[in-house]
Amino acid sequence: MVPGLNKELQYFNITTSEDGRVNVGCFRVLFGFRVVGWMTGDCGNKIDWCAGDDWGNVERLYALAIACLEGQEEDGTPFRGLPFCSSVKPFYQDVDFTSTVLAMAGLRLDVVPLPKPPVELAMA
Repeated sequence: MVPGLNKELQYFNITTSEDGRVNVGCFRVLFGFRVVGWMTGDCGNKIDWCAGDDWGNVERLYALAIACLEGQEEDGTPFRGLPFCSSVKPFYQDVDFTSTVLAMAGLRLDVVPLPKPPVELAMA
């Protein structure tokens, strides 16, 4: 389905499941964008993920939301197991959130601890 627009909610790039019950979209906020998911007819979102202000990260998080939901049954709880939001914003700074979402999307993230760069190479 082609992503759409809901002017009342100010959501855009909305993708709706074939049966019309599950939705994913984007929402503009002060410091960037959020990827949201909801059930048609329900009040409130089931997921509300901070993507930050980089559009590439918005696209990645949106794709992850879709991938997670594609593997779920539309039995009334397709968002089961998905975190409502990340503890740290934006999402990519939250290793637990990212690992959970990637696993639910059928992907894997192995975090490799790296030493911090020398002071002279650190960003100011």
